Amino acid sequence: MASLYISNLLLIRLTDATFRDPTAFYPTIDAALRATNGSGHLTIVLSHPSFTSSNRAALFVPVQRLISLIYIECVRISDSRELTSAGRTENQDFTILLDGERVVEEEWECVCVPQGEEELLEEFLRKYREKGGSAALPTLILPREGSPDPTPESTRPSSAAGPEPVPEEEEKKGNFGSVAVGGTFDHLHPGHKILLTLTAFLASTKIICGVTAPSLLTKKAYAEFMESVDVRIAGVKSFLEKVRRGKEVEVEVVEIQDPFGPTITDAGIEALVVSRETISGGKSVNEERRKRNMKELEIFVIDVVTPKGIASGEESGWEGKMSSTEIRRTLLERENLS
Repeated sequence: MASLYISNLLLIRLTDATFRDPTAFYPTIDAALRATNGSGHLTIVLSHPSFTSSNRAALFVPVQRLISLIYIECVRISDSRELTSAGRTENQDFTILLDGERVVEEEWECVCVPQGEEELLEEFLRKYREKGGSAALPTLILPREGSPDPTPESTRPSSAAGPEPVPEEEEKKGNFGSVAVGGTFDHLHPGHKILLTLTAFLASTKIICGVTAPSLLTKKAYAEFMESVDVRIAGVKSFLEKVRRGKEVEVEVVEIQDPFGPTITDAGIEALVVSRETISGGKSVNEERRKRNMKELEIFVIDVVTPKGIASGEESGWEGKMSSTEIRRTLLERENLS
């Protein structure tokens, strides 16, 4: 596997068993990242019949866990292995999609599938060529569980990490049209991507995202390395357009000057996605909506992710979480060394 690709696509078809525990595909993801240039991008498309369910709310927890585990594995691989001859990559990017319909319309340098999924590859290539894609697109058949893996098993986060399945009586049910989310979204990282992907997973008609204005961020650590609000808005909008359920789903990304943004003025919003760190903010939104005689929002909570696993409880302190602060600190260190 001598070639390294800037734009690499990995297709993974999940069974019910690998939906619950995706570790069988960790060697596949490892090999796909190895085949991706250190400054390139790997897009992983997951497919499973449940992704088209109309009851997205009931699937929120298991889908969150699935993509969190895969993002954690991508980070672990990038952080632990020299992926290029020049040394460990700092800029390699990866995105997980739950809808692969539109990837046949994009240009790729290579498309990969796990061993045993040659039929899936042929199906993709047929659609890709029908859309005008190159007939000479390079392809790779990659190992999956059972193939030699140089990474010690003990260094992997446990597939059992993360929240317990939600008891049936506590499951949220239904489908939502307009769903909101908010945050700083500085130097978009896997934690942000999980938050935004699950928001897009729930929203059937509109995604509303509030991006925090600079005036509210003056006390952030290493603020001098923070991206401008325009860059942050553009990054969020671009990502949401990739992960939304279809082109018909509207994406609205706005700068917010207070902690609430459109959530206390837009009566059409039905649900709000928050991180476990910002649950109190979600409660404040509903308190404010009650004061204004507006219907309360259904709150969905994203657990904090670290390179070691999913931190679902506040008692953990979320030590080592994936954060923009850590990215900005690294940028400062690089500047001091240069």
